[in-house]
This record gives sequence, C-alpha cells and structure tokens, in this order.
Amino acid sequence: MSDVALSSFNVKKEIADAFSSLGYISLSDVQAKTIPLLLKKESVLANSYTGSGKTFCYLIPIINNIDFSSDSIEAIIIVPTNILVDQVKKEFDSFFDLLGYSKEFIKVIKSKNDFSRVKAKVVITTPSMYKEVFSHYSTNRLSYVIIDEADMLLFDGFLFFTEDVKKQIDQSIISVFSASIKTQDITRIKRRFKIKNVVSISQKINCDKISHHLIDFSSYLKKEALNKIISSIKYMKMIVFFKSVEEANDVYLDYKDRKDVFIFHGELDKREIKKTFSSLQKKDSFIVFSSDYLSRGVDLKGIDTIISYSLPDTLDYYFHRAGRTGRFFTDGDSYIMVDKDNEKEIKDILSLKRREVSFDVFKVNETGLKKISQSYVFKNLGKKDQSNEQLQKKIRHAYNKNKSDKVKPNYKKKVSKAIKRVKEKHRMKVVRTNIAKKGGNARDFHQD
Repeated sequence: MSDVALSSFNVKKEIADAFSSLGYISLSDVQAKTIPLLLKKESVLANSYTGSGKTFCYLIPIINNIDFSSDSIEAIIIVPTNILVDQVKKEFDSFFDLLGYSKEFIKVIKSKNDFSRVKAKVVITTPSMYKEVFSHYSTNRLSYVIIDEADMLLFDGFLFFTEDVKKQIDQSIISVFSASIKTQDITRIKRRFKIKNVVSISQKINCDKISHHLIDFSSYLKKEALNKIISSIKYMKMIVFFKSVEEANDVYLDYKDRKDVFIFHGELDKREIKKTFSSLQKKDSFIVFSSDYLSRGVDLKGIDTIISYSLPDTLDYYFHRAGRTGRFFTDGDSYIMVDKDNEKEIKDILSLKRREVSFDVFKVNETGLKKISQSYVFKNLGKKDQSNEQLQKKIRHAYNKNKSDKVKPNYKKKVSKAIKRVKEKHRMKVVRTNIAKKGGNARDFHQD
C-alpha cells in the first residue's frame, strides 16, 4: 500500500470523493504508479499481484477523461470471459452511480444481439466480439484500449485478436494489465503494442494479508481428509479448487445435498453460471467447488478461505487461486492439500517456496487438524515411502470392499471400522520393524 492519495493527482474532485466514499484512503502501489500515466493518456504495461486493485488503475482515468459531448466511444476494455465482462461493468456502474452519470454510457457486448443505437462511451467486451465493435460504433475519439488478464488473452489461443488490436496503435493507446506476465514476455508485449511504460510489482506474488498453509493428509483417503478439513476450519466464504472439472464434479457429489455448497466451472450452461454467481453474491456464507475458472480476475466479495484440493498443472494459477482471498487488504488463508509421499506435489511445493511463499504445516488426524513443524512434511523428500503407499492401497481396498451403492444400516460405521483395522495393523507392523532395526525382538511387542 502506498501513502499516495488519489486527490494528489490531476483528477476531478468528484471522482476523488467517490473513490474515498468507497472506503479507500490511499492508493495501492500499482494504482499510484499507473493512474497518473493513464490520466496523461500514456500507454502502460502493468504487472501486479492479484488483489492489488488493477481495475481502478484504468477505470479512474477513463471516467475522468470522458467527453460526454462526443458521439464516439472513448474506451474499449477486453477481458477473457463473460463473467469478467459483467464484473468490470459492475465496477463502472458503482462509480457512475456515485457521480450521477447515466449507466447507459457503459455498454457490455457479449454477442451481436447486444449492439444498440444507444450512445456508448465505454465498451466492455471479449476477444471474439472486439472487432465487431468497430462496425457498430464511431471510434474517431477512441483513446483507450485496455487488455485485462493479458496473459490469458495474449498467449492462450487469441492470436487473431492480437492482430486486430495492433491495428488500433496509431489511433489510441493500448494498455495491458496482468498478475502473471513472465519477465521474458514483458519486452515482447511492450514492443508488439508500442507500450511506453512498464509498471511491475511482480516481486510480490500475493498481498501480505494472505497466509499460506500445507495440509498433510497422507494417512487418509483424500475425500475423507477434505471433509475433516472443512469441519475443522473456521470460515465464512470458501472456495475449494480442483485441477479439472471431472475432479470437481466427483467430489461435489458427496456434498450436493448441502444448501451452502455450490459447483462452478466453465462447462456449466451460461445461464447456470450467471445464476450461481448471482446467488453467491447474495449469500453471507458458502463453499464453492470450482475449477480454475474462478481463479482468474473474478471478485467474489469476502472470500476468507481457499483450499487447493489439487495443485494446478501451471503453478502460476496457484497464485491466482490464493488471490481470491486477502483482497483489498483483508486477511485470508490459502491451504494446499498435499500427500508428502507424492514426489510431484512435493516438487511443486518446493517450487512455490523458491518463489518466496512461506508455509506453515498442518496434519489431518482423527479430531481434525493439528499444526506441526514444517520439517515433518519434507523429511522424506524425493524418497517414496513404500510402506505408506502400501497402506493407502490397503485402505482403498478395504473401502471398496465394504462400500455399497445402496444405503444399508450402519454402512458408514462398517467402512470406518474396516479402515481403522487396516491402519492399526499397519501401525503395529511399523512399530515391530522399528524395534527390530534397533536390535530388539519384534515378537516382544504386543498391544493389550
């Protein structure tokens, strides 16, 4: 957080007052560095951590510089998904309400049916509709083209869009915003769009208000461990992230009867996505099972807890997940479920640690979660614990042998007892082995 107030820049007093009325006393670091540049209509590449308030970086200069007397649109904002289109629109609407401006000047374009003759000043759209905007609106006074969540738009299959945007370089400034543009790509993007200024706060992956935790669930089935974790953590609004839609759906089946649990991913029908998102915005407490569809740019207010049931294939997405909490300088917790005997997971954890993520460590036990020393998780790094792997196989076998598709009396107790017997036999075997290694007689060990 900087010590700079918005009023210290050359902005209209009513805009500075509106910003203050939303509860912001000073600007974030990225806002303090980008807003004065965009006020002067200079192009910017801004690379700053999730939750640092990048939307206001371009929203405030655009609103400040709008000429309502012209017939031309003056800003086009491009984001990767329809849900982000709605979210940016909501931010503009809140400011326009405070200023007494008509919200009709802010136009959302998701399909060809959204075009109208209403005079628009700001258009918010997706890459597939960007080119269409120029066929329906006057752009002779277009000043700003903003590419938000730029790493998704510039590197994830939108080359056609990139070429369309480059055609606007001589007419308007193009500015780019992201939380995870890699250092080696900054020069390339700057050259491609003739961007004048680079503002990078990328050293900070997430804000300091986010606490990161590891949860070792090695002795439990993963679904059973998740249930214990959810029961143990104090939360109001939680997102549980999965690496695939299939994984999210599979776990959700065990919770679908709970009214406070929702499923959210990009394969849902568009109406269902809108309905679910609207429901979540109205609720005071919930759990969302989600793919990484919710990890990018989406701002669900008040998220205090993130759980990564599995890590994403691209580790940058972990930071986007964690950034759904700790937003606007509130506290948040991000937990990763990890099997300490899974070499790939441990390597990913070490990679996050090298990127200056500091973890404390918990272990799942019968009563819930117990905090442990960090060294415990890494003591067998790179060496698969074969006995633990065998235990997991035996547990899965006991579970599958005793589970039933039909609801039978005491069915859950029967499964629980079978798993408990497997664990106890394994524990006794480990103890006997350790006694033998120390020169004792393993047959002397018994349990009353």
